Amino acid sequence: MGATAGTAVAGAVALSAMTIAGPRGLGSLLLLAAVAVVALDAVTGIHVTRRALLSATVHPTDVVAGDRFGIDVAVRGWRAPLRLVGGPGLTTGEVLVEPPASGILEGRAGARGVVATLTLAVRSRGLCGLVTCTRTHHVRLPRPLEVGPRPVVPAEPFPELGGGWGDGASGPSPDAELVRGLRDYLPGDRLRQVHWRATAHTGDLVVKETEEPQAPVLHLVLDLGGGGEAGEAGAGRCAWYAGEALRRGYQVTLTTMEDGHPLTDATASMLLVNRRLARAGPGAPPRPKGLARGVRVLLVAPEGDSWP
Repeated sequence: MGATAGTAVAGAVALSAMTIAGPRGLGSLLLLAAVAVVALDAVTGIHVTRRALLSATVHPTDVVAGDRFGIDVAVRGWRAPLRLVGGPGLTTGEVLVEPPASGILEGRAGARGVVATLTLAVRSRGLCGLVTCTRTHHVRLPRPLEVGPRPVVPAEPFPELGGGWGDGASGPSPDAELVRGLRDYLPGDRLRQVHWRATAHTGDLVVKETEEPQAPVLHLVLDLGGGGEAGEAGAGRCAWYAGEALRRGYQVTLTTMEDGHPLTDATASMLLVNRRLARAGPGAPPRPKGLARGVRVLLVAPEGDSWP
């Protein structure tokens, strides 16, 4: 609870009342009235801020560190003007509402991680504006805010894994197709599918059954170590590697530590990558074993990155 300019006025009235003398005790009455008004303002402010019920949602719920996002706050409680103020580090600005009502605050994502609860302050100036009361509320989000790391470009260039055909890379040529077998010609088969040597041998048209070559797989293993700046820089490089691999058309698999256990998943988009990296915890996950042919592993660690 903090004092306002009105509090100073009430104090001045009380001080003046103490100097007034008279047979009927006018000074005492003025003093009592001033104290009563200030007390009523304080009690009202305390009660209004205590009875306020807050709920909040954020949009979007997936961001990277440094991004801005919106916070929709709904307030129920006594019908009295309230000022909603953002908590330190995550939310900014303030908005005036009168329950039941809602307001919008702006947030700015801080460090990587998952934010399940927002800290908001509710302020009331009572009935006369003499006393300002502030109460802190911890509002649980129905869907957490997931903050991924901002990508950090590594010092070493991204190696060409071969076979990718994403943005900026050429597609596979027909010669790269894998032949699974031969079968008789069917109407609609393309001429380039004909296996001429087998056709000449049998006297009947024979075509190749082929399959498109699979995109190469980049398996990222993120070791955050004990955390800190070096670990967060590693998370940023991991995000960049994943984004660059997806841009080139590679398949991306990500291994991190989560809740003290290693977790490995395919991540087909940067949205999934950011969610996984937002939840990644400290520690070194085990290196993958028994990988299929064509899978490249990249170990990202605080001390540097390597291709084991």
